[in-house]
Amino acid sequence: CEHFKNWVLFGEKYSAQVNTAGSVVALGGALALIHAFLNDKSKTAQWGAALLILGLILKGLADRTDENN
Repeated sequence: CEHFKNWVLFGEKYSAQVNTAGSVVALGGALALIHAFLNDKSKTAQWGAALLILGLILKGLADRTDENN
């Protein structure tokens, strides 16, 4: 919804909410990875890597300018 609102009102394809969510998820994933490596927990490392990747994807989706497509 925020992408659409920003496009209609400002002509921009950007979502600050998605960008923030991506940052939080990526940070959580990075912290989980660090914890997993320090404590030798492979399952936690898998979840951390998945969350890190998901967060980075979300950050990429937050800015849908023509140069970023």
